[in-house]
Amino acid sequence: MAARTSSADKSAPAESSPAFAGVRRYLAHWQDAFAGKDWIPWAILGLAVFLRFLLLGMKPPHFDEGINGWFIDQVVKNGFYRYDPTNYHGPLHFYVLLLFECLFGRNLWALRLPVVLVSILCVWLIFKFEPLVGRNVSRIAALAMAISPGFVFYGRYAIHEVWLQLFSTMFILGLLGLWKFGRLNYLWYAGMGLTGMILTKETYAIHVACAILAIPALAVSHALSRVPDAKPAKQTWTWIDLAMVLGVGAAAIIFFYSGTFL
Repeated sequence: MAARTSSADKSAPAESSPAFAGVRRYLAHWQDAFAGKDWIPWAILGLAVFLRFLLLGMKPPHFDEGINGWFIDQVVKNGFYRYDPTNYHGPLHFYVLLLFECLFGRNLWALRLPVVLVSILCVWLIFKFEPLVGRNVSRIAALAMAISPGFVFYGRYAIHEVWLQLFSTMFILGLLGLWKFGRLNYLWYAGMGLTGMILTKETYAIHVACAILAIPALAVSHALSRVPDAKPAKQTWTWIDLAMVLGVGAAAIIFFYSGTFL
């Protein structure tokens, strides 16, 4: 009987070996991890990526894209972007285009790729509004932005508008977050959003003016119909934090508008 038992042990299936058991535990761990993952935001982002990269080079360059490409040639020729206030465009977009042209060559994909990535980043940024407006609202808004024909069009188009969309969204996120939570990260959102808007187009002044005009409009609205718990949150950042945000923003503006000090 002992011999038979020993023979049975030797002929036991490989599944009972410690190595195979370890593999099964490893696979089970990843299965549980994937099962517990919220895939809806990733699906929305994936849809945004697909719609923006699909046949990206199919459409011939637009006149505005050609002009922007010419500006990049001038940056290469002069060594810096020569800012012209009558052009109504800031320097950031041109320096990013120059970087992508150096990395990927002088072609239509390199010209449009930065805006494609910024457009996808805009969709991702909408999810950051979840603590402010709720999960369902933020996801519906992100989905709408991901599939919006207008935004998909501009998200595949090498001009400044999507940059302004990104930074204005960041600016509003920061202001609302400071009102509701008062945390430092929202101060950075507001500060860098405003900085990016200034570096993108002079029309940032219109957005800032609208934000300022919203203050008395909000006061009147609150006086007519009071909302519970509408008072601003206690701010947890310090004056040093504010000085840091202002310093970084001012340094970026001076650096790019000065032609990178050249």
